[in-house]
Amino acid sequence: MNQTVFNFQSTYSSNFKYGNANGYSTPADICLNRTLAAECDTTEFAGLEIFEPELLPCCFVALILGLTLAKEVYRLKRPNYLMYAITFAMTGVMMTDAGWNDCILVNLWPNDHFAHLFWGVLDVGLTSSIGLAFLFDALLDAKILKNKRSTYVAYGIGVCLIFYAYVFCYVHKVAIGLVLLYMGIVGIGCGSWVIIQTILTILHEDWKSFWYLILAGLSGGFGFFSLVDFKLSLYLCEHFSCHVNTQFIWFLVTDISIYFIYLYYKTRTEFLMKYEQKPENVLVRPPCMEMVEQPIQERLISH
Repeated sequence: MNQTVFNFQSTYSSNFKYGNANGYSTPADICLNRTLAAECDTTEFAGLEIFEPELLPCCFVALILGLTLAKEVYRLKRPNYLMYAITFAMTGVMMTDAGWNDCILVNLWPNDHFAHLFWGVLDVGLTSSIGLAFLFDALLDAKILKNKRSTYVAYGIGVCLIFYAYVFCYVHKVAIGLVLLYMGIVGIGCGSWVIIQTILTILHEDWKSFWYLILAGLSGGFGFFSLVDFKLSLYLCEHFSCHVNTQFIWFLVTDISIYFIYLYYKTRTEFLMKYEQKPENVLVRPPCMEMVEQPIQERLISH
């Protein structure tokens, strides 16, 4: 790769000066050409050609944020804390791997090198596994799944199947399978979490948690759908910079969304603990229920 094609006068200015590369000189010409846009978004540092360097700060923040929030959630020991701790920790690890794979590894070896397959599968596999984790978080919160060992075993099996499917699709070049595994699992998992949490907060009239949920859902949803919006990517490239693209938005809002999810979890569990302690919310067991649950032997003796 050559040096950066774009020379910007100032950040967030519409008066950008674009370098002339092979006769291309306008923002539209360069942004529409994927090769030139990639050259623009490549920076050399310490002898390494770093692609999309704007992603690395987001990845670094995500690692610190994910591991810190996972540790805090585990320390709190609130409902379903283990599954949420796994979700936060995996997000930090996934984003770190994405920075290594998408920004640095891409220019180290040829595309057919085994390292690309290994780190690439690890990247997308972790992303889909996080989507599955959010689905399990939602089902646990809704009490559809029970917080016991078998649930976590099932999640582990699901993660193994995800990685197996990715390897199969990569090796056999099943493009539609890769799209379904990535966009499908992440969309269904995270979307289900937002829908179920929305229902639960409204039923309990937990409006403080509800606003954190809205912020998390909007930021995450915007980043997710920006990935498939080519017009938005082209607009950002033409009017701001080749470094301000939908990939950058996806990474940035992931950091924002994961923090709002933590605030939601913390606020939500505080509300639930107070809610369950109120006398009017404690279910009074009628005598007929006690009779039903009384051992048969005791009822026979009493008669």
